[in-house]
Amino acid sequence: MLDKWLKTISLCLAVLLLCLLCLVAWQLLRIGESVLRISLSVNQVASSVAKVAEQVGHLGDRLDVIEKAATTLADPKQIAEKVSYATQVMAEKTVAAPPMDERTQDEISHLLVCIGDEKHSYEYEGKRRTAAWVYLKLSGKCALSRPAIASAEDFIDKVASETLKGETYYIILDQGEKKPLGPWLREMLAQYRAQGRS
Repeated sequence: MLDKWLKTISLCLAVLLLCLLCLVAWQLLRIGESVLRISLSVNQVASSVAKVAEQVGHLGDRLDVIEKAATTLADPKQIAEKVSYATQVMAEKTVAAPPMDERTQDEISHLLVCIGDEKHSYEYEGKRRTAAWVYLKLSGKCALSRPAIASAEDFIDKVASETLKGETYYIILDQGEKKPLGPWLREMLAQYRAQGRS
């Protein structure tokens, strides 16, 4: 009888072990399905990231083309001539501003050339701008402010230091250093005068 009990217990244990093995196999199948789903999701994310990276690359290329076009369109010498012409026309049409002496005109022209140097960029009102952009902006602002400008210092203080909203213009030098534009222009003016060019 003991033998019969041992066989029954052995049979029960074998069935129980078989059930446990089936349970483990079923859990492994579920884990495998989850890993497969995660793998598919990772592949989709990787594909999306690759597409986004490709689009960012295209945008970068487009921005480079636009910036190159802007610099070729904005030749500082041609712009200076056009601004000078516009200033003459405005001077003829506006209430007489005292004539600007040749030294002041020369110094302001030099400062505008410094501003238009393409190795610099600028920042104001939370936006980064190219040298050509700021050159155009400040040349126009100078022409419009002509009656209030009697010296290069007036140009720096009344035109080139702050926006009309009162926000500071910043220059970002080719080494990456960021400075307020007004003090930097004063340095450039002092160097220009020290070289005896004005």
